[in-house]
Amino acid sequence: PVIDIEGAVAGTREEAAWRAAQLQAVELNNPTRSAVKLRQFVAAWPESDHAADAWARLAGVYDVGLNDRARAARAWEQAAWSNPTDDEAGRWLLDAGRAYASEGDTEAAGRALGLATEHPERATAAWLALARLHLATEPAAAYEAYDMALRSSDGGPAANLARLGLVTALERLEGGDAALASLDEALPDDIEDAALVRRRQRLRANR
Repeated sequence: PVIDIEGAVAGTREEAAWRAAQLQAVELNNPTRSAVKLRQFVAAWPESDHAADAWARLAGVYDVGLNDRARAARAWEQAAWSNPTDDEAGRWLLDAGRAYASEGDTEAAGRALGLATEHPERATAAWLALARLHLATEPAAAYEAYDMALRSSDGGPAANLARLGLVTALERLEGGDAALASLDEALPDDIEDAALVRRRQRLRANR
């Protein structure tokens, strides 16, 4: 059999570089050096099986170690692009969208969060983030996103956040009476969620 010595050597170098990048990434006292090592790895082996993980680790270094949310967002998004079927791809897209939003890049945030909604385990959180992104300027789009968040949720706090968002968006679209009517129709009088109770009380007081 023919032995691919060159390929074996390249594979060994790749694994060695990945181990070095991993070791450096955990050195929190030198995040700049960690970022350099991880960037060098993804530049040298962009098709590596480790590329997505390297991009995700780089995003964490940018976010926590260097307080650079813009670069963190791009790195998280690149992680998801590198391996869209990875179990963590939805989380990476969600983190990217939130980071873009925190930097005021609503277009990029919408793109990343929209892709995150396609991952069932992250869909509710992504729809909630999309709704918050639109609420101030596009309440109709926010209402639709909150509705999708409610539909995709398994109940609990996330569902109540979506319900509160629906009421908020509807109040901005059609006024307090419409919001109160929707809330009264959707919720029982003995609802226990404190935020929803306060919202109902305020809307009733303002009638």
